[in-house]
Amino acid sequence: MFCLLLAMAGMAQPETTHWHFGFKSQLIFSADTVLASNNSEIDVTQACASIADEDGNLLFYTDGITVWNRDHEVMENGEDLGAGPSDWFTSVLVIPDPGDKSRYYIFTNRNGGDFLYSIVDMNMDNGLGGLPPNEKNQYVVPGLLDGKFTAIRHANGTDIWLVFHGLGGSILSFLIKEDGIQDPVITENAYDFWNFVYGPVVASPDGTKIVIAPDDGFDGFEEYLVLIFLDFDAATGMVSNAQKIYEFSESSYSVAFSPDGKRLYRTRFGNTVVYQYDLTADNIGASRTVVSSSPANYGAIQQGPDCRLYIAVNNVDYLSVIASPNELGTACDFIEQGVALEGSFSYLGLPNLPPAMFEEVDCNPVISKQEEAESDFNFVIFPNPSSDRLTIEAVGTPADSGTIKVYNLQQQEIWSMQSPTAWHQIDLDVSRWPSGVYWLQMSFNQNTYTQKLIIQ
Repeated sequence: MFCLLLAMAGMAQPETTHWHFGFKSQLIFSADTVLASNNSEIDVTQACASIADEDGNLLFYTDGITVWNRDHEVMENGEDLGAGPSDWFTSVLVIPDPGDKSRYYIFTNRNGGDFLYSIVDMNMDNGLGGLPPNEKNQYVVPGLLDGKFTAIRHANGTDIWLVFHGLGGSILSFLIKEDGIQDPVITENAYDFWNFVYGPVVASPDGTKIVIAPDDGFDGFEEYLVLIFLDFDAATGMVSNAQKIYEFSESSYSVAFSPDGKRLYRTRFGNTVVYQYDLTADNIGASRTVVSSSPANYGAIQQGPDCRLYIAVNNVDYLSVIASPNELGTACDFIEQGVALEGSFSYLGLPNLPPAMFEEVDCNPVISKQEEAESDFNFVIFPNPSSDRLTIEAVGTPADSGTIKVYNLQQQEIWSMQSPTAWHQIDLDVSRWPSGVYWLQMSFNQNTYTQKLIIQ
């Protein structure tokens, strides 16, 4: 019997590794763990945003009114930002300047209010950053916009689209280039609906689709328009091919795609249910599955850099987690108390960090199980899920030695060993592993055997 202690590998999308939200809540994602603390100055019910540099070091965070630097102090000229407090968690967004790595845009908006931007210059205040007075609270569009927006990387891999839900069913796409914000590309009447709807705009991680989740999509008769899917062209900024989903249920609060773009998750206002939709189904509406139902009041859903989905839960000291969001139905591994918030608590919002804005990450496992025709070998893992120790037990006996490898969801090999001939059990100490999903692969005699491993 062998006792193994594994170390974790690096983290994808390092710009998204620092989260500040709720009441003094901070999460730091690293190669080893998700660290929670109350080392934050933020106190915000919904709208918030944060950004780290390419090495995963915190730069600043904001609630749309105040900007705090990496030392958790108010940034130089970092007060009285934007249009005031927002009642939607996607109403604040930080976007890197494509032409200058030391500059960042902060976009802010209120429902029906002005759409503004401010610049953060990280060269100010000896590298702690500041807001130049002549580049603060500048108009992009005055008034009469929905207040929910997302960001998608341009097809050229450098510029960034800021995609906004406008009036009358229009979609506005502002291209941000090294020479500034361009005039919007407008898709008029992107969808046909009798009433103007508000709601979050969310992009699939690959940037090919967006979804609008109306917060008041009553059709005037019996049903509610709950989801509007649109194809997005990352080269032109135009949308097309609207697909609408109606249900006998009320307004949405948050939606998020799975990392592979094949599932959609949805929460509702003041509701205690999390839904999953299968986007590969012929009838997406009919594919709706309840993946969690509890007394909790669920809020924002946000993908983390570890490829899991995190869900804000109002007025509690934890976040819920969907550990395997690519999986169908309850196999998505919903964990109600997925991350404990140390000395702080969550409200409804989480940082607005659109995965499509950053370099695309393949969250699918690099490995897949192969059917074996000439071997009676297999293995079992127990207990699975596990939080302390687990055992890998051989079913049958491998004729020769082989390799045993563990991968995380970012396809990184985090550990491997050469196994002895005719082994029967391997004992693993996983007490230091962060909760999440891994893939354990064994290879013997040109045959490959793979199983999913869940740590809680």
